[in-house]
Amino acid sequence: MEVHALAAEHGDCIVLSYGDGDAHFRLVVDAGVASTSDRLRCVLDESADAICELLVVTHIDLDHIGGTLSLLADRSIATRFNDIWFNGRQHLEVGRESMGVSEGKRLAELLDCEDTSWNAAFGGNAVCLSAGDVPVRKTLPISKAAITILSPSMKGLADLRRLWDIWEERQKQMAGRPINADGVTAGQDAQDIEILSVAPLSITDLADTKTWTDSSVTNGSSIAFIFEYGGFRILLGGDAHASVLLKAVTKLPAEMLNLDVFKLPHHGSAANLTKRLAMKLPARKYLLTTDGERHDTHPNDVAIARALTVTPDAELLFNYPNKAYERWANRPSESGYPFKVRAGGGDEGIRFRLEWAGQGAR
Repeated sequence: MEVHALAAEHGDCIVLSYGDGDAHFRLVVDAGVASTSDRLRCVLDESADAICELLVVTHIDLDHIGGTLSLLADRSIATRFNDIWFNGRQHLEVGRESMGVSEGKRLAELLDCEDTSWNAAFGGNAVCLSAGDVPVRKTLPISKAAITILSPSMKGLADLRRLWDIWEERQKQMAGRPINADGVTAGQDAQDIEILSVAPLSITDLADTKTWTDSSVTNGSSIAFIFEYGGFRILLGGDAHASVLLKAVTKLPAEMLNLDVFKLPHHGSAANLTKRLAMKLPARKYLLTTDGERHDTHPNDVAIARALTVTPDAELLFNYPNKAYERWANRPSESGYPFKVRAGGGDEGIRFRLEWAGQGAR
């Protein structure tokens, strides 16, 4: 199995390649910012015979949905995916940022075609936890890969519905005039003002640092899931809230939570990885996806320290050689923490293979 975190600026674009000698499959999570779409096209064209089983668009923030719009405007690409998971406005009635609502509407229009499969695994309904915040497990019909949904909750989608409707009402009121979305999302970034590393702090002290928890409505609607295939487990955290993830994983058997790869939520923000959540999800590799240019607290050293206190010998994987990578690559060795650090570069990002080694991935 190969994991490829493309260079997507401050966004996410992840491609999983898996299969056996007879069949090869692709699963794509987000398409980053608008400029990422061309890179993703090239990756998808590398293996024309691969079956594109699934595209997951985690939520409507522009750094996740931006590249999807131009990608799926090409119907030849849109129809390559056996299913596309995305929660549009019609999915936000469950249970009764720079804003990406307009982009969400555009994406819904692209998906609402007879030749495109949209949330088919869920009967066309929302991709989310079931009542009581219970994880939902789906099996992809061809590869038999298993996906366990950990986010969003029904409440998270209801919160987005209200925000979406506020945005649309403002569109009507401000017809013909530019709209500043900050008024709708006020305070969303304020809680992202986190503590950067302080060189003298030990990893344990960093992990114990008090930080905000994310309250962004759009992040609260993010799809996050565990992907299982061939004995490997990968948690793709989107921008999900730590509280939602924690509530979901506590309902799963412990053996499901030993991960080969954990893509830390919200680009490694400490606001999305609490100590309690990190303790529940030990991983051999932690993946951090951002160039660090939009938010200098992404990835955050506190979040990284919280992960390492659980798996001290883990490998930290960055899709860019950003400032956080430089800090951890050059950090003085600390007793009890034999972690490794690796970064991608250029337009490719980082690619790595998971190999079976008796007890897990290497």
